Amino acid sequence: MALEFDTLPNDAKSGLQALAAAMWHDLKLRGYTVKIEPGDINLPGTPTFSAKRGHETLYVLVRHRLKRGEVQKWVLYGRSCSNDTRFAICTPHNSSILKRLDELQSDGVGVFKLGEDARFSVVLQTRDLAFNSPAPARSSLKRKIQKLLGEALDKYEKGDWRDGFETACVTLEHECRAYLLRNRRIRLGRVTYLDGTRAKTPTEIQIKKMTLGALKNVFCNMVTPTPTDSQLCAALGTLNKDRIGKVHTPMSKRTERALRTRVGRHFFLISNALSWIT
Repeated sequence: MALEFDTLPNDAKSGLQALAAAMWHDLKLRGYTVKIEPGDINLPGTPTFSAKRGHETLYVLVRHRLKRGEVQKWVLYGRSCSNDTRFAICTPHNSSILKRLDELQSDGVGVFKLGEDARFSVVLQTRDLAFNSPAPARSSLKRKIQKLLGEALDKYEKGDWRDGFETACVTLEHECRAYLLRNRRIRLGRVTYLDGTRAKTPTEIQIKKMTLGALKNVFCNMVTPTPTDSQLCAALGTLNKDRIGKVHTPMSKRTERALRTRVGRHFFLISNALSWIT
């Protein structure tokens, strides 16, 4: 299919028509549903493409060089949105745009580069510009918590907040299991909890298999709970609904909306919970 782009020069010297056609094919291969030069009246300009995949909307400009203020308009637009909105530039390997990578990265702008081998590479990953919820400052955390949440915070700070949340939940699960195992070894009845009207004392093997939800049930039903057990009951109860949504219905609009709203606070809660048990 021959593609034509009204917003790009049609001369062979610029090569932008061919570059845009190659970008269109690449986006399709990446699983996006792509529109060419959408004319939505609320946009700050006409992008070469808008591309949707899952919760994400990506706007792409195909350019040799950028107009003054062009990037900032799109960054500010992305930050004004309520859904996952990203912005990227597609450019050839010899473009002057590649000299501005530090600036573009700090603004959360992605860059796709077409190499001399006619293959695209991702020079800068796109970021969810509409997501602006800060996580706890690493400097405010105890050294042990910095280590435990290091990978999760790396993902979060790069804009991959969904996987960052999942990684943080896995870390908390592991540390809660370790906390129960330590207490079980101190005194066998220490981790006895009520399952309905029956008292249960889990084995080490059972504890090692407990999910966040199962751990919540244990901490919330301890026969002789400590203040820490009660705090963990409340913390895991707050986290568990969004964790279930993230794992089982990640494409649900309800899950996305809820997690976007609460994930920043969840990171503060997870860091607090880890400080109680480590």
